[in-house]
Amino acid sequence: MKLKSILGSVLLLSMLLGCKEAPKGISHYPLITEDMGAGPWQVVTYSGEKIIHETIQLDGRSVVVRSESVYISNKSQFVYRDGSPITNYKGEYLYWNVDGQVINRELKIISEDQVFIVGGKPMKPNTPIQIRDLHQAAPLTTLSGIDKAE
Repeated sequence: MKLKSILGSVLLLSMLLGCKEAPKGISHYPLITEDMGAGPWQVVTYSGEKIIHETIQLDGRSVVVRSESVYISNKSQFVYRDGSPITNYKGEYLYWNVDGQVINRELKIISEDQVFIVGGKPMKPNTPIQIRDLHQAAPLTTLSGIDKAE
């Protein structure tokens, strides 16, 4: 009986020590939800500048730099236009939380200058970003032959 209680205590202690506590004050709620549609949507700065993600690949003896625009999926994950996930140099998937922060799956804030490029330079940390298609003015549409304001 004594052995069972000791083993139970050891098991409980190992479980408590093995658990990682989520960082304080960082929201796990996504900024973008599936209710918005299928996506992905391109993200830009508030001034309309494209946000780029660059990767470096070795191709034989040459180095190839691949630059692609950044999009956001309906699960609030940063992706390329084809929907494939964007990762940082550690291979961590990146998300946009409800507070507008770039985070990884472990709820650690990832500095934008480590991942994104704007205007050929690393993106400044805390640069406000938005979804391009949702913040542009809607085009004026008319019904030809009905609306005489054309």
